[in-house]
Amino acid sequence: MKSLGSIQLHGRKVFPLYPINFLKNITGFPQAMDHKTLFTRTIFLISLLHVILPPTAATAYNTTDIIQLNCGAPANTTTLDDRSWEADIHSKYFPVSPGPKFLRLYFYPEEYTNLDMTASFFSVTANSYTLLKNFSAHLTVSAMHAASLIKEFIVTVRDYERLNVTFTPSPNSQAFINAIEIVSISSILSTSGYDINIPCVTADRGIFLTLENTTTLETLHRLNISGKQIEKTVDTGMYRTWRPDEVYLAGGSKWTPPLLQKFLLHFKPSTPAYTTPEEVYISSRMMSKDASFNLETNMTWIFPVDAGFNYLVRLHFCELLREVTGRDQHVFDISINNQTVETPVDVFLQSVGNGFPMAQSGSDSQSCMASFATEKSESKVTSTILPIVGAILGGFVQFSLVLSFFVFQRQRKLKDTSNVSTTKTSSSKPSYLGCHFSVSEIKAATQDFNYRFLIGCGGFGHIKESKSPP
Repeated sequence: MKSLGSIQLHGRKVFPLYPINFLKNITGFPQAMDHKTLFTRTIFLISLLHVILPPTAATAYNTTDIIQLNCGAPANTTTLDDRSWEADIHSKYFPVSPGPKFLRLYFYPEEYTNLDMTASFFSVTANSYTLLKNFSAHLTVSAMHAASLIKEFIVTVRDYERLNVTFTPSPNSQAFINAIEIVSISSILSTSGYDINIPCVTADRGIFLTLENTTTLETLHRLNISGKQIEKTVDTGMYRTWRPDEVYLAGGSKWTPPLLQKFLLHFKPSTPAYTTPEEVYISSRMMSKDASFNLETNMTWIFPVDAGFNYLVRLHFCELLREVTGRDQHVFDISINNQTVETPVDVFLQSVGNGFPMAQSGSDSQSCMASFATEKSESKVTSTILPIVGAILGGFVQFSLVLSFFVFQRQRKLKDTSNVSTTKTSSSKPSYLGCHFSVSEIKAATQDFNYRFLIGCGGFGHIKESKSPP
């Protein structure tokens, strides 16, 4: 049974815009957000451990709905990637099937006749969920130093339900939209079809967050760990963009193992081949095999997010180290915000051998899934730390601003010796502690606040690495 969907532009000052070069200038997900949404903001962090596919292409997902509207266009348009975008003139309703969908909103806030972008503030809702509240595309792209952006959400259409996407300008303001895309997705990649309880990482342990099967999610980041950018047309039928992870890495080891392109991967119904593109599977990062080296280093990914929302962290694993031939040979812990959420994790044991991906979703074991609610605060920011000990990381992430994730990695074997300290202590206080530094001295130590030295972000600004003064 088909549900009837509709797009409604509410208010007198709503502009469906069609710039000629818009579809050539889309930059993807914003790396910084300047707004807060009213629905439960959720992040998927999906990480695949050293997942290698055979040299055959991944099976594409057979989407039931692909709707691509070029808003305001006088005629249908074909982009350089051979995607056909329909003109929405005289069109208000379109059919959509029940189930989870990617809803993507495209914004290109350049100068338009009779539209002042600096005064454009509006809200967007999808049925009962507020996706954007008092949103300014102009301010967002300015903060991103980009020309355009895409806002991606996961919404669920129930049986006999309409999908109403409503744009409402703020008082004395204007709303606009350049393009709208709706793509159906597999329930394996969403929570559709069941309600699940996920351990919530808060000050009080033992609390679970119920993620309903109709919860609307926002995609924040989707990363291809150690790999190149993967464009929409290379994705497995759902037109997702996968970005390199280098910009999110801060300090530590970045060692990447060689690709094992001839390793046969064994897919299961719970983790079909269309879960991620082949290019994602053949890229990964791992720590050194030197235990002493791992004691002194880590791999860190920093993902800034807004306070006051719930974020979902989902991990996908696959054990493909050839030397791992049995249980307890490659195990690690998973912790979030200094709280261990799973220990030990033995991918070989849980996935029943080498080459079997573990896609944690739905009714599967949630051993590698955790969510946390950040504390609401206007001036105080809580750092969230996600240690992953002794694993190879690859795959994708989805995230936004104010809080930071730090992902660490080291061998579990070192845990038994971690209580042995090799640091020499002194009874006298180091002379450089408690010193005051001038702005010029700080700029000199950080090479004029070079982002190369960025190791963290917080409510009081960026944290940068520098050498201690003599």
